[in-house]
Amino acid sequence: MTILVTGATGMVGSVLCKRLQTLDIPHLKLSRHPSHSSEDQVFWDPHERILETEKLREVETVIHLAGEPVGKRWTHEIKKKIIFSRSDAGRFLFETLAAQDKPPKTLISASGIGFYGVANETKFNEESAKGRGFLADVVEDWESAPEPLHKVGTRVVNMRMGVVLSPDGGALAKMLPVFKFGLGGTLGSGHQMMSWIAMEDLIRAIMFFIENETLQGIYNLVSPNAVSNVEFTTILGWVLKRPTLFPVPALALRVIFGEMAMQTILASQHVIPKKLLEAGFEFRYPELEQALRHCLGREKN
Repeated sequence: MTILVTGATGMVGSVLCKRLQTLDIPHLKLSRHPSHSSEDQVFWDPHERILETEKLREVETVIHLAGEPVGKRWTHEIKKKIIFSRSDAGRFLFETLAAQDKPPKTLISASGIGFYGVANETKFNEESAKGRGFLADVVEDWESAPEPLHKVGTRVVNMRMGVVLSPDGGALAKMLPVFKFGLGGTLGSGHQMMSWIAMEDLIRAIMFFIENETLQGIYNLVSPNAVSNVEFTTILGWVLKRPTLFPVPALALRVIFGEMAMQTILASQHVIPKKLLEAGFEFRYPELEQALRHCLGREKN
């Protein structure tokens, strides 16, 4: 079995590729840098619709993690990049793969819980309806991109991921320097719910999808135990042994980040991994404190 990984140099992709290497699972990395091409790299340029197809003939599984980061102010140009990277680029890749003599048997594609929109009191599961907003629309297009592979019988899994806990990227990496200096605090009211997942559990879930060939469709990739921003702040401060006395007003976040703040930083999303639990997946780090201690190397003896 050969696996193709897109977004292989990103926060999740780099960890996944190390895991595949440790397990001696053959894998290729999709790359936009032809000068760095090697036996395990496949060049593509979705803007120019170029893809090295020669190396893809033996690919049985595709893990699609590529996408423009959303954690920045959404200017018109940034929105265009986000949409292109998740919809147009993915569709080009999947159309090309579907046209091969032997299309891949499995596609495991990243997606996001932004699909559900924002609601203070609602708990979302995979059966919940689409919400409103830019991210909800992006995720809808993102999850429709694999349709060419659907049509040729490829098993498709869409992973709606929450906040991935890693000191090397994403929301936690941005928080750590502030918290380590003792300047951390709640964001806005602090009442907004945060649905998160430990990096280790995310990687284990991807391997779970590879191994269990009957699983397909939408899966929420979040811990069963969402927390409020107040709880997240308190626990992170506790793990780091730092005070958390400096809240950031919602108005300041809206001024700095605009629409992005309303749909991410200040958004309340209490998401349940209903289908993943029903499939028999067991979280190794279901509680926030143990997850943070693990990823920050501060586990209790």
